[in-house]
Amino acid sequence: MVRAERWRGSPTATSHEEFMRVVKDLRPSRSDVFYDLGCGYAYTCIWIAPKVRRAVGIENFWPRYKRALNNVEKSGRGNIRIVKKSFQTVSLKDATIIYSVILLSLKEYRKIQLETRRGAKLVLCYPPMYPINSWKKDGYYFMRVPFTRVKDETEYARIISGRRDATIKDIHSRFNRFDSVSLKWQISHADYIWAKLNDARK
Repeated sequence: MVRAERWRGSPTATSHEEFMRVVKDLRPSRSDVFYDLGCGYAYTCIWIAPKVRRAVGIENFWPRYKRALNNVEKSGRGNIRIVKKSFQTVSLKDATIIYSVILLSLKEYRKIQLETRRGAKLVLCYPPMYPINSWKKDGYYFMRVPFTRVKDETEYARIISGRRDATIKDIHSRFNRFDSVSLKWQISHADYIWAKLNDARK
């Protein structure tokens, strides 16, 4: 799997083949509105455009934004919009599918939980923040809004690893130092995180 880099991320973080597997699992319809948070060169928007009502790419880095505009123009697709903003400042109220290869913070999960409609789908190429529940397919993690909570660390570990006998220690051993420290914080602050997410839906 191709994955995003840590700095600005890769503008081609998703290959066509793997994204089309994601699309197959999403089963989009002509009523869906797709958002890519950090769309790079807008390839995902172009690939999914024939299957949705509208595709919106958010890209705040000027050179990538300009190339994304050029790619969309060349595609001839009239239902794609590219926005040069930080996605933290963009309304997600009409989003029914959200895709991201960018690591989301609690603030951004909360924004998704608050703004998107019930039943909206979130797709990430990395595990969601603990204790958010998800299902894993082809290396991607799928969630619905409002988010649900995993029962415990063991359930989370099983989802992330895809193994029934997995433990949270197994996950820590797979993560690098930064991600392992972050996961420890998330587990120790799980009730705080969950309260913040639930407050967003009130």
